[in-house]
Amino acid sequence: MVVTHSEGDRVSEVQIGIYTHRWSHLQVRAVEAIARHTKTEQYSILVTQSAGTCHENMNRLWRRFSAPYVVLMDEDVVVLQDNWLKGLIGALEADGELGVVGCSEDKRPPTAVREPESIKLSYRTWIPAYVMAFKRERVPFLCFDEAIPGRMGMTDVDACLQLLDHGLRVGTIPEIVVYHPNRDDDASRLEEARPRVGEQRAWYPEQVAYMRAKWGDLFARTLGAL
Repeated sequence: MVVTHSEGDRVSEVQIGIYTHRWSHLQVRAVEAIARHTKTEQYSILVTQSAGTCHENMNRLWRRFSAPYVVLMDEDVVVLQDNWLKGLIGALEADGELGVVGCSEDKRPPTAVREPESIKLSYRTWIPAYVMAFKRERVPFLCFDEAIPGRMGMTDVDACLQLLDHGLRVGTIPEIVVYHPNRDDDASRLEEARPRVGEQRAWYPEQVAYMRAKWGDLFARTLGAL
């Protein structure tokens, strides 16, 4: 699906990539919410459907991206605010040292969300993968590490550490909120071939050991934020 909009002589070009392991109503819900709340940007949506790891699926999307700005998004994210994409891309345009920007999540079912009166960027060492926006030409080196143990987890941490290692910043806009349910609490996902929270916890020690070996002190400083 492609939606085109022009603001005077300026046209924003954004690709939104949704990574998933199997087709379900979740992708439909995610795409419908994007269309409902994205009014002023030109964008396209790419969906990858594969039984591979999240690391592999994120790389599949990354290789297909061609737009100046790209957004990676979990399949179960529901956009809630009209200014979400404008805010993320605006932050990347305003800060030339910003490598990636994200937002905040609400685990409760969607209700009416008031548009924030202001949008303020704050800096972090890591942001979660449920929404990650990039300016592609700023991060040509980025590759999601497919050697990380487990089917998912730590991919976002590793990506953010790559950016920090290259002198870029990691940011978040707390005023932009998306609905992102707890995986084990979402009854609609019970039949889905996705890792459960218990599986992720079982992978965690091995993932931490891998990241310590790869990043050393840089990961140690991030660990407290996980």
